[in-house]
Amino acid sequence: MASGVISDNWQTVYDYIKNMAAVRFATKKEMFPNIELIPFDGANKAKHFEFTHPQKIRIGDFEFKIPEIEFEILYKEMVLKGKKDLEDAKHLRAFFTDIINQKKLKSYKPLMEHELHEA
Repeated sequence: MASGVISDNWQTVYDYIKNMAAVRFATKKEMFPNIELIPFDGANKAKHFEFTHPQKIRIGDFEFKIPEIEFEILYKEMVLKGKKDLEDAKHLRAFFTDIINQKKLKSYKPLMEHELHEA
């Protein structure tokens, strides 16, 4: 049975979602595996872009979508800016150095700057 990590009470979870706050779900009494629900609307331009411009990845028969690597790097560096986020961005830059599109990095920068001004 799945539950919201913040609460098993559906009303509390609903209140988080109604207020556009992220909620993480996991199996009762387990932290892993888990999934995070991130509600967003058009007002959150970066999240809207992230979810409407995915990069498709296929492993075997399973296809899933992730944010473009250039978007993810800039979001971690410019918006989140936590120690772990900056370390993650540094790792992503090093690991994907051969495929990072510099034009995309440059084009996504205004989106991140907008996010900073809206926060």
